[in-house]
Amino acid sequence: MIYESIKMVFKVFKTNKLRTFLTMLGIIIGIFSITIIFAISTATQHSLTSQLSFLDDTSKIKVSITGSFDEETGTNIINIPSSEIFALEKDENIKKVDELVTYSYKEVDEMRQKEAEESSGMWWNSYQCQAITYSALDMSETSQLSLIEGRNFSQMDDINRLPFCVISTEIANKMLRKSNDVIGNTLKINNIDFEVIGVYSAKDTYYESVVYVLNSYAKYHFGQDIIPQQKYYQIEPISPDLKDTVTETVNNKLLEYLNSNEFFMEQDFSSYEDQLSSVFGIIELVFGGIAGLSILVGGIGIMNIMLVSVNERIKEIGIRMALGANSGNIKLQFLIEGIMLTILSGVIGMLIAMGVVYGVNQFISNSEFSESGFVLAINMVTTAKTIGFCGVIGIIFGIYPANKAAKLNPVDALRYE
Repeated sequence: MIYESIKMVFKVFKTNKLRTFLTMLGIIIGIFSITIIFAISTATQHSLTSQLSFLDDTSKIKVSITGSFDEETGTNIINIPSSEIFALEKDENIKKVDELVTYSYKEVDEMRQKEAEESSGMWWNSYQCQAITYSALDMSETSQLSLIEGRNFSQMDDINRLPFCVISTEIANKMLRKSNDVIGNTLKINNIDFEVIGVYSAKDTYYESVVYVLNSYAKYHFGQDIIPQQKYYQIEPISPDLKDTVTETVNNKLLEYLNSNEFFMEQDFSSYEDQLSSVFGIIELVFGGIAGLSILVGGIGIMNIMLVSVNERIKEIGIRMALGANSGNIKLQFLIEGIMLTILSGVIGMLIAMGVVYGVNQFISNSEFSESGFVLAINMVTTAKTIGFCGVIGIIFGIYPANKAAKLNPVDALRYE
């Protein structure tokens, strides 16, 4: 019976092709919109998660100290000595403390001023000199750095306090005017000559403007007028289970010297990920709701067309009743028609969305955005649920026309012209 009803439904669709398509259009647009919205949301969330993945080392505590701004000198005053932070290594729960200090860069300031005077831009404004412990390039989010020439700092470099630096390819081009054979060249930083021992390629534009030197050298050879602008510490507990305990210890130490607004302890990546999921969940809910309205409007259109269909097929209904069909058979026939209309609409909308997603991904893979990590992906579970919802819409908006058809009087239906 159901198989015969489905065959009859497709026969009706074939007879009224244009009307059927226009009836389905609202549902098609709704499903297409929802599928694309979820695909964009998922791709954006994944891309952001990948870019923030360097925060995923949940076993370490990261602290940024900016201190307080001194309006007279125009610099940040950091009132906690580095020795106090390194003294935390004596704590039985702490394995290691690394430091990164951001200094001003006199040569860049001079170039920036010259560039401004010549009105040719402010390109140099973003340059920084960051002094680190020999093993602390890990602190600089090494997922963002790729050594392409030379080497990183060694423990002997640190012990001997050598004037070495590791620079980016952009700094090599802009400051040394060279794109290769950079190793062994001298770069002047705060009136001190540093030998280039390594060149890295940066995935993020921020790191392209950073020169790394050894903290052991900088704190003894940068004069009193070279004031640190920011200090960054990475503190590793002896066990990840002790992270909360160590966090409290570090926080208490910082509060002995600083106000709470003069330092920042970074959250775990899981916290950022939860926040991202929450934000994108709200976005999906809002835009999904708007697209869902299209499905509801499409459902109303289907009910309207089915009422017209019932009026057009009154004589056909009368003949079927005369041949033995009962009211349940007639009701099932029109319910199946409503369900088929909505489900077919949903499938067509999904297939169009899949085609668009494939086309966009092909375009991205062949363009300059190929390394962005932005790839659209259709969530098949969500799409299947949405198509299932279309079937429910078909039942809801098909019940009234089906009941109207089932309640027709066979005699009146046969006499209908």
